Amino acid sequence: MHLRTILPLFLLTAVVLSACGQKPIHDTTEKANTHQEDLSSAKAAETGSTETLKGKYKIEGTENTFYVVEDDKLSLVESGTYSFPADGSVEIQYGNNSPVTYAIEENEKGFNLTVKEDSILLPLEYMEGDDGLNKGKPFHGVYGVVNGGPGYVFYKDGMIDVVTTHEATLTKDSISFGGLEYKWKAKKGKILFYDKGDKKQKTPAITMVPA
Repeated sequence: MHLRTILPLFLLTAVVLSACGQKPIHDTTEKANTHQEDLSSAKAAETGSTETLKGKYKIEGTENTFYVVEDDKLSLVESGTYSFPADGSVEIQYGNNSPVTYAIEENEKGFNLTVKEDSILLPLEYMEGDDGLNKGKPFHGVYGVVNGGPGYVFYKDGMIDVVTTHEATLTKDSISFGGLEYKWKAKKGKILFYDKGDKKQKTPAITMVPA
């Protein structure tokens, strides 16, 4: 074999080996977080009361989302499924909603999940468990939104839980959390949330039932 043939083969082999051993760009160290703890606590919460605002509720007519209300905290848990339809992308679906396919883009912080045509950007960083978001197969790991926010818990069976925890201020007739404020009242086995400015309270903004 001539030298001019050997040299390109050598260079090709070097490139392949380099790609196989390429180190991740993002931070792969585990980080202190409470996402799993918040999720476990929310799932273990008692069924919501129909007389006062406390416990676990779901929005009437939905099955994949529930809220947990405590004296100083409100947690929201949304469950769904995920898959990897192609290299460099992940598809997430919540309940009966249409699935959304995100492009996965690695950066120094973690991963940007993007849907460019809809101007959606979801910046995630690795927290704990398997760091498998760019591996193309189901895994069990936790990611969090960069700079604080919801926690994304991925499971090996293709399920996903998204948990968001807000500090809350609860009174006998109002609740505020995450920059939102509602008036609330118990009526006929349901908890009704009304927009703060809705003085007539004819149409609730949110109707919750015990879960």
